[in-house]
Order: sequence, then structure tokens, then C-alpha cells
Amino acid sequence: MSTSKVKEQFQLATDEGTPESKLQEIWRTSKSVRVRKAVAGNPNAGPGVLKEAARLYLEEVLSNPGFAVLELFDDDPWISKLSMAYSSPWDFILKHGHTAYYSRSSTNSWDHFGWAALLSPELTPGAMEKVLSFMTVGALRRALKNTSLTQKLTELYDKAERSDDTWPFSLETMITLHSENVISTEQLFFGLSNFGPGSTSARKSVYTKYIRWIQESYKNTNDTAKKEFLPRLLAKTVLISRSHVLHWVWEGFSAQELDKWAGELYCDTYRHMLGYSGSALIHDNLKAIGRVVGDFIKEKFLDRNSTPKFSEAYNFIKSKNLQDQKFSKLGIVVTDREWMERLDKCSDEVQEFFCRSGCLGNWASATGTDIKYKIVEGVNWGIYLREGVGESNLLFNSCSMRKVISLDPSTYVG
Repeated sequence: MSTSKVKEQFQLATDEGTPESKLQEIWRTSKSVRVRKAVAGNPNAGPGVLKEAARLYLEEVLSNPGFAVLELFDDDPWISKLSMAYSSPWDFILKHGHTAYYSRSSTNSWDHFGWAALLSPELTPGAMEKVLSFMTVGALRRALKNTSLTQKLTELYDKAERSDDTWPFSLETMITLHSENVISTEQLFFGLSNFGPGSTSARKSVYTKYIRWIQESYKNTNDTAKKEFLPRLLAKTVLISRSHVLHWVWEGFSAQELDKWAGELYCDTYRHMLGYSGSALIHDNLKAIGRVVGDFIKEKFLDRNSTPKFSEAYNFIKSKNLQDQKFSKLGIVVTDREWMERLDKCSDEVQEFFCRSGCLGNWASATGTDIKYKIVEGVNWGIYLREGVGESNLLFNSCSMRKVISLDPSTYVG
């Protein structure tokens, strides 16, 4: 179609005096997006055109005065749902939200209603959360091409931050808003820190993309502040994630990457999580990240196919402020004779760490030929010389009739 013809059609499409039949003809024949958007916004456009246009140019149709008339006189269920979503998002959510959520898919038939609700002047932070729970990411991304809508959603998130009400956003919504550049990383961290009773579930595609972003950001930055912040962000995320999704967290890196950078990230993440370890709700999450930490320590320092590096392992663990943890629970065990003989050559401080962390087990046989007993008795004697016996932190202070000593106060050997 010639440029002059397109220009003529555009003039007619924007003219509110153009009759309905002519607008319908232009809609059917024009391939120009600019022209068709103009038709969608023309008050004289008929019901048939507006219904079709709403699926392509929703914003133009919703702002068209002719759509308000269509709502009143058209009994099409699609039109009534679209109208309700735009005029009263909460009413739409109460009536259709459950169905919309459980019908979501990559070709979500509810996307247009969600988009209309996001454009609504009546949208609240709570309604925004419910709408985003059933919209596909692709539909949201198309909607966010409107910079005004992006700004509106950012402001609603800000409003929730300033409010004393319960935090309305779910884990998936916060991750999605961050991934689509609606909120900043600092705003995401705030939301994770003030998480309320919302859903801790997230679609795998959304969750893994976000985790990969953290991993890649950590791997590629030399910024010290960022290196310190990203493990805190990951810790906050993992703390509120459902435990069954945690295997997605480390799907994205290999054993070589674990040795080079991922181990550092997850050791720091684990440390930040320990402050919340009193909560039974995050026990499985802490245990899962702990396994990654244990694998890293073993891979880097205590590989069964090479000489164990006990001192290097201890110095690294100490640098991460994890020396008070029971590393035996993370899969680190030092019980065979060859390894214990090497540990016996390490400093008292290193030996004491491996004893206290449970890596030598919970008991030892009090015989002169037992290398384990030699180590723990030497450590115990050093503690006695340093602290005495009063309120001291001895490894053991008695021996059973069977010449067995307990290295763990929870283990009874008498």
C-alpha cells in the first residue's frame, strides 16, 4: 500500500466523524499498526472491531469512550470480563481469580484480563499481586512496553513498602518484577526481608533464571560490595523458598565452577542463613545449602583421591566465620587411619576444630594404640591447660567402664 494511501487511512481513522462502516473497512484492509491503533481508539468503531482490536491494542480500546457503551449493551462474556477487570480489579479477582490462576499456561487465555487490570486506575498492591500470579511473563513483558505502566507498578511496590499492612507480594511476583526491571535489587531485598504470608512457590523458568542471574553476577563482578551483597540476597531468597525447589539452585553450575567460584558464594550464603537457624521452617533449606558447602570443602580441600589439606580447609572455614559449625553434618568425615595420621601432624587449633565439628565421630576408644584417641586426648589436654576444669569446654571429662570416651555431650557411653 502506498504511503499516501496509509496517510489517508490514518486521517480517517483519527477523525471522530468517520462512520462505523468506513472504520470497519479500514480495520479489515490496513496492515499499518499506526492506522489500526487509531481505529481502535475511535469512538465510532463498532462492537465487532472493538472486540478484535482489544486482543491486539488493549490500551487504545480501554481508553475509547465507545468501549464504555459496548460494556453496557453487549452480552459477550469476554467483553464483560474485560470490563470488570479494568473497572474493578478486586471484583474480577474475587469472581474469576481462582480459575485464572489454575488456567495459566504459556498461551494463557486470561492474559488480556490481567493486562486490563494492571491498566486500571483502581489497581492496588494487593490486586497487582493477584493479577501477576496468573499472567504469563510474556504478556507482562508486552504490557511493560508502556513505560507509564512500568512506572505505575513501581509506584505501587513503593506504596506497599511504605505501608504498615502485611506484605502483599509473593516470591514469584517479586522475582518477576525484578527480572523485568520494574523494581531495583534493593527493593527486591526489602521485599524478601519483609516477606509476609504470600506464596513461596515459583515457576521453574522464573526461579532458575533469577538464580542464574545471582550466580553470574557474583561470578563476573570484582566489586567488593556486590560480592558481599549477593550472598545476602541469595540467602534471603532461599530462606523463603519451598524446600522442594532448592535442587534448582545448583543445577546451573558444574563441579569445576563449584571449586572456582560457586563454593565461595554458597559458603557466604550459608553463613547468612545461620542467623535464622532457630526456625524449624527453614531446616531443610539450611540443610540443602549446607550440602553444597560440604561438597565444596571436600572438593577443594579434602578430596579422597589426593592429600587432605586440613590446615587450608580450616583457614578457609575460619575466614568465612563458620568454625563453630558441625561439619560432620555436611558430610565431612575424618575417620580412616591414614587421614587421622595426617591430621595428627597439624596444629592444635586445626585438630581442635575437626574434633569439635564432629568430623572424627562421637566417640573414641581410650587405648594407646588408637590414633583417634591420641588426637582427642591431646586436644583435650590443651583445652585443660588453657581453661582449666571449672566451666571449661573440654571434649570429654570421663571415661566409661569399657574404656570409651564420648566426644559429643548428646551421646551417652557410660
